[in-house]
Amino acid sequence: MTTIFLFLFTLLGLPELQAQEEKVSTISFGNVNIGESRIPLKEDFFEIKIDSSKVDVKAELIKGSIQWVRVQGILLTPRARLGITIKKDPKTLHIRHNEKSIILQEKEHEAYVEFYVSLFQPEEIEVYDQVQKIATINVFTKTKITDAGTHLIDYSCSPYNIKITGMDGEYLSIGCRMTRLGDFGSELPMLEILLTSANFQLADKSSPPYIAVFLSNNPINMSLINHETKTEKEMTISATIPQRLHRLKTAFGFGPYGFTFKQNSVEEIKDKVSTALMLYGRFDFTEEASLRFFDALVFRDESVFNNFGLYYAYDLTTIFDRRLQITALLGLQTVQYRFNSDFPSVSETIFPQGLEIIYKHAFGFENHSLVLGGFVDPANSANYQNFWIRYGKKVFWELNFISWQNADRQKASMWGISLGVPFFSLF
Repeated sequence: MTTIFLFLFTLLGLPELQAQEEKVSTISFGNVNIGESRIPLKEDFFEIKIDSSKVDVKAELIKGSIQWVRVQGILLTPRARLGITIKKDPKTLHIRHNEKSIILQEKEHEAYVEFYVSLFQPEEIEVYDQVQKIATINVFTKTKITDAGTHLIDYSCSPYNIKITGMDGEYLSIGCRMTRLGDFGSELPMLEILLTSANFQLADKSSPPYIAVFLSNNPINMSLINHETKTEKEMTISATIPQRLHRLKTAFGFGPYGFTFKQNSVEEIKDKVSTALMLYGRFDFTEEASLRFFDALVFRDESVFNNFGLYYAYDLTTIFDRRLQITALLGLQTVQYRFNSDFPSVSETIFPQGLEIIYKHAFGFENHSLVLGGFVDPANSANYQNFWIRYGKKVFWELNFISWQNADRQKASMWGISLGVPFFSLF
């Protein structure tokens, strides 16, 4: 049943939800992905300047309309609905914004329109009467009026220790994307940083987001200008990137586990405690797909239970601003079991399938993940269950329960807590 369930997930297009996140036409129009609001903004933090000598134009940001949306899947930037009123018949009017022509609607004998505008990517709004431009509208950020932070460094940057200097009190947003360079087995990192500021641009007034590329840990310096006030600021971005990018990563775990063994429902070793040993590994094909393996071993005296699994893992979907991820695990396992030296060892191959739910940056700690996972055997070839709760980052804690029973009524179960630490990385 689990295999059918996972197949239906794929058939229904749930993996496409992740791909659709990249298909954002503009910040103002079309489908967008709503992100987490990590900097408190209000409409009165912004001011609107209108340049119009031929017609009466009014514009205001609609109360309660601010949203944070993602650009290129990684950069969070705020937008708000702008309402524009023009005292003129709307038949000959239109607005140009972000290379789009916007038609106005009549409202109480005036022309009116609402649409989203970016608050961190200033783009001039032009009002046209047929072919003649009759007004321009610009949205600016006021001087900082809040004690809250003004720099939004996205979770995608959390592994790289991003630091910003020279832009104190200025609103800006930064997102990160890591790219692999070179041949397999010797791949090097290239960190792309996307950034946008509320009022500051490059000297040529080119539109953000801007891209800064890190190939080493040397900082990047740039000059940004507020073209309204003619203020110039020197901005420095520093980052820490690894020397190499490895595809194979492993971890070693150990901890106290209770266990119970049964042999033919007659002999029983019950509720003994021993040290369990764990091995975890994953080989990344892409950001969404990997090959994973694990090995769980518990033994005491002559009794041994070992559970090894090999799985292809792929992300079904991510939701809630990419912080909640659902991953399918398709593969097989082997079980080795020995009650004691008076009975023969048993080796069995089984095919339980699994699912993981990962909550990233859990409980306010960046790079810390809370993982809930489980395996069940859809073919019922063996009575097998495996459930775990894991929390941490490179070092993590795991609560785990594993139970197995075969047709000959041989049974083993283990439960406990273990500490996982990085082991080795290759390729």
